[in-house]
Parts: sequence; structure tokens; C-alpha cells
Amino acid sequence: MKILTIAFNGYGQYLPRLLESIDAQTEKPDEVIIVLGKDHGYEWKKKKGIRVIETNLTCLGSLINVGMEYVNDWVLYFSADDVLYPNAIEEIKKVDADIVTLKYHLREELKETPEISLDKLKDWKEHYMWASGYFAFPKQKVLESDFWKYPLLFKAASQGKTIKPTENPCAKYIQREKSHGAGQNIWNAMNIIGKYAEKYSQNPKISVFSIVKDEEDMCEEAWESVKDADELVICIDDRTKDKTPEIAKKFTDKIYYFKWEDDFAKAKNFAMSKCTGDWIMGIDGDCILKGGIEKIRHAVKETECDMVDVTLHEIGAEWRKHALPKIFKNGIIKYKGMAHEFPSGGKRDLTDYGIEIEYGYSPNHKKDPDRYTRILKKQIKEDPQTPRWKFYLAREYFYKQDYKRAIRYYKQYIKTTKFLAEKADAYLYLARCYWIEKQGDKARECTLKAIEINPNFKEALLFMSQIVWPRHSQRWQDFAQHADNSEVLFIRV
Repeated sequence: MKILTIAFNGYGQYLPRLLESIDAQTEKPDEVIIVLGKDHGYEWKKKKGIRVIETNLTCLGSLINVGMEYVNDWVLYFSADDVLYPNAIEEIKKVDADIVTLKYHLREELKETPEISLDKLKDWKEHYMWASGYFAFPKQKVLESDFWKYPLLFKAASQGKTIKPTENPCAKYIQREKSHGAGQNIWNAMNIIGKYAEKYSQNPKISVFSIVKDEEDMCEEAWESVKDADELVICIDDRTKDKTPEIAKKFTDKIYYFKWEDDFAKAKNFAMSKCTGDWIMGIDGDCILKGGIEKIRHAVKETECDMVDVTLHEIGAEWRKHALPKIFKNGIIKYKGMAHEFPSGGKRDLTDYGIEIEYGYSPNHKKDPDRYTRILKKQIKEDPQTPRWKFYLAREYFYKQDYKRAIRYYKQYIKTTKFLAEKADAYLYLARCYWIEKQGDKARECTLKAIEINPNFKEALLFMSQIVWPRHSQRWQDFAQHADNSEVLFIRV
């Protein structure tokens, strides 16, 4: 078995490493054939077992064909910038095939683990194609025509030849930025793999915070669901009178008290300031994280953003769901808004990583049923230019069955908002208010507005089927059947 390699356009600088790796083989080749082309860049000396042929050629195929004239049996071809593992020839001889393709490592230091594997490193295959020059074959058995004119592997496949890979890697690529063709693709692939290997090999610290008041009925299950986090920070409203603090001590020693000021953003920002993790997630005392922390660990390694979305749904009602950013890079995000607060300050990742939180309704809410109404009215007074506060205040009045006030605030909201998903939801609930108030024409008009904004709004289509003449109802139900709820704010049906 002879090894064939070529070098031109400066590639000769890599040959010493290739030859050194050939000298270290557990089974030695019969001969090494080096074909040098124009500007090869290799300072060679005569050495036993190495045949050097100098030319002025600048074509890879032509240089290989020159070398093939000196080969009569098995050929093992490598590029000048390969490095062989000591068992390369030994591994090749184990394979019973007409053509043996060689496995190799893109980076020797990249170790595959359950978290780091080529299959999981997204996008790398888009930047990489298998180079055709890495194979071993019996010359006379397979090569029956010009090597470069008829690429060997394609010709061999059409002739019914067997092509098999070695079981173990036989070589590695030298990391080389300036390349062309397949070599450039390999370089790109190595950069991507290196990037994701670095991310996946790190273990960012995950902090979870929880702000609570009198949550003894539900908080234990909530904190049990996040027990695998690296840190749990529990911030307790100083008005708490039940056993919540005693339960908190079972899970963490990072317990802080704060004074409630009718401002959820202020309370959450206080809790986040106590977190020391690289990434932070908040969970309420009446919520449960489904599936543990591992999906969060995966998401924060995958994302290029500062905020990661979580899907929330009511306990026992998985179809009622909406997505909110609830996982944040520490130090980037701050909450804004006294009620129905929202994160601000970073880029949001809308990818569905399968992270789910189930929410319930704490019995504690009954102690202050007007809390959100009170806070939102205060918020609107302080910030009358932000439409979203009126949207949520209108929703509070709808829940309280105060439909006239709900109509007033929905109409004010619709006049100023530019958030289409929220606007469609406002039109639908404005329509529900009108329908309850026995104003059918206005109800249908508002429902059509919601559908006009988003024809995939299934709930709006179904509501329309309920408020039109019976002979038209089925047609709207048919439309609803094909709606996919894309770009809907809250999915409730």
C-alpha cells in the first residue's frame, strides 16, 4: 500500500506534519509519493521511502494523475494538510470493500459527550461537505479511466463497487483558515463546531426567583418543581402571616423580605437583584415548572438572545396557553409596569424549547380581589400614553362583569395600540361585551375586525359562528376548523 499526496500554492508547508504522522504508523506504507506543483512551498530532502516528483502543474486532479503513474496496487490518498493517527493504515486494512472512505476528526480536542455531539450542533452540516480526496482503493480494480475527469466515488458507485468507511477516525484536518472549496467548508464547519462545543461544554448557573405572600397552600409544589436549579431565591412580602417562610427554609437559605408597594415590577427587580446565576427565571407560588430545569439548561446554551420564551397554560387546561419571556440573562433585563409587568432591555428568543409552566389560582388572591384593578388605574394615571395598561384594565372589568367599563377601556386601547395580536384580542372581547349588552351588530362588526387582523384567530371565528344567523353558523365553524392560531396572543380554544 502506497500513500500519495500532492502540494501546490504553498500547501507544502503542511507536509512535514503529514510525513511525521506517517513515520508513526503502526503499519508502515510501502512508499510515500509526493507530487509537487507550482509554488508548492516545500523544502524537501531526499529520504528513503519517499518519492518526490516536481512539476509546474496547478491543477489538483492533474497532480494526482501524475502520482497515480507510480502506483500499481492499493493507493491511500491524503491531502498535504492531514495528520494521520498512528493506526490509520491498520484501520484501513480491516475494511473489506472496493473503496475505503476514512473517518476523521475536524478538531482533535472536540470530545463527544451526551451534550456535545455533531448531531446536536445545529447548522454545522450546512457549512460542510465531505471532501472527495479521502479514500483508499486498489488502483486497477476501481480506477479504469481518468481520475479527475470522472470522479472516482461517483464512477465506482455506478459500477456497483462497495464503498465502506473505517470504524474509527484515521486522520484529522489541520485547522486552516485560508482555503478553498471543500477545505473552506471544513474550516467553516470547525468554527461552528468550536462555537457550539464551547457553549455546550459550559454549565451556566441557573437562578430561580419567587416573590410570594401567604402561599402555603401551593408554594411547596412550585419550589419542588425547580429544585434542580443552581440557586433558588425566595422573596417574601413582609405582610405574610402563614407558614410560607417555614416552607421556604426547606428549599433555600436565600430568603429575603420586601415591602409591598403595589408594584410587581419593583418586587421582581428586587428579587432578580438577589440572584447570582448567569440566567434567571421567575416562578410564582401557584405555578409548576413541567419537566424540570434541564430544558432551561439546553435553551440557554442554544439561544443567541437575552430572553427565552416559556409556554404557560392553566392547570388542567393545556389548550389555554400563551408564550412569555420568563428566562433572562442576568444583568440585562429589567421589569417595567406595576401590574402585567413586562421584561425590557434585551433581545427576545421566540423559539419553542418545550419549556412549560402550569399556573393555578392561589387562594390568596381572594384576599385582595381588586388588586389588579387598583394597580392598573394607578399605572394609567402615571403613564397614560402606554396602551397596554388600558387593555389589561378592560380585561379586569370584563372578568368582573362590568361590561360598560370594559367597553370604554377596550375602545380607548384600540385607538392607540400598534400591537396587532393584542389588538385582535381586544376586538374579540369588545365584541363579547357588546353581545352580552345585546348589541349584536356591533358585536359582529368587532369580531370581523379581529378576524381581519388575524384570519387564523380560531376563537374569533368560533365566536362569529355563535352570533350570526344559524344558516351561516356552519360556514364560520368550517373556517375555524382550518385556523392554526398563529400570531394569536392567548390561545383559549
